[in-house]
Amino acid sequence: VSLFELEKKRTAGLQFIVVILQKYTRSWKQYRLYRREISVIKIQNFFKKYRARSYINKLNELFRNVSNTSDFGKSIKWPAPKPGFIPMNNMLKKTYQRWRAYKVIQRIPDDQRAIFELKLLAADYLRQRPTFQETSIRQEWKGDYLLLPEENSHSLEYRKSISELRGKDNFNHVLFSTLSIKLNTHIKTDERAIILTERYLYKLDPKKGFHIRKSGISIDDIISLSVTSGKEQLIVVHLTSNHDLVFYMHTKNDRVGEFVGHVAKLKRRASNFQVDVQRYVSATLDKNKYVINVTWGGVDKIEFRKGSNKNISLMLPNSE
Repeated sequence: VSLFELEKKRTAGLQFIVVILQKYTRSWKQYRLYRREISVIKIQNFFKKYRARSYINKLNELFRNVSNTSDFGKSIKWPAPKPGFIPMNNMLKKTYQRWRAYKVIQRIPDDQRAIFELKLLAADYLRQRPTFQETSIRQEWKGDYLLLPEENSHSLEYRKSISELRGKDNFNHVLFSTLSIKLNTHIKTDERAIILTERYLYKLDPKKGFHIRKSGISIDDIISLSVTSGKEQLIVVHLTSNHDLVFYMHTKNDRVGEFVGHVAKLKRRASNFQVDVQRYVSATLDKNKYVINVTWGGVDKIEFRKGSNKNISLMLPNSE
């Protein structure tokens, strides 16, 4: 073997050794970097757990024994969460709010919980109606008012008519009833008793022994409701027939919220149901769309007056 060949083999061997050394050196560097990153992650995790544990312990101290307080901890100010803990803090707040709502409901007598649910449901739809928040939600809701002698001097005739309707249309309960002033197709007023059941909405004539002039309106045919944002008790029931029911409840107490609550509960599964609260409401009568505005004073009794350009005025006496 010549010296040249030996030198050639030595050079080839050195290249192999250099590659091996480079491989192990790079591997060692990457492993050390990996261990360093793992250590950083572990430290971060331990710190996050410590911070979360400290925050939870602080909440435990703040909310200790809140179940024995009158407001169940509503007045307690939550500590500011650290960055990164905000989503968890929001989840804890929602959990607390559900717990507090449950505890509040537990204080309500069993016979009043259904009305409480109705009031909550109505409040969700009537946020833009101040009179509901101020007065109506605090009133006693009685539902079938026409059964009460102080509300209806012909309660016996009403009871008989409802019994006949129940046998005819097979509904179970009258959810809501009241006397009202209804707008007819000729833009005139009619006195009608509005009766809401779980299946139908009826318009009965109180002057004729609560005789039903037409068949009831199916609850499925109700699309939405419109009410005013003021104190007037004007309600528009929008129907699939494009002939809406417009009536004004001439009562001492505001019953708009009660009617809205019952209808909203019946239409809860209808995703497109809504209650429109506006200063001026619109209604469709015989496929003609009208805008109804409210005018106070200048009249002795409640009446609807047809104006120009598809406008209708609800005239209310100042004493209303």
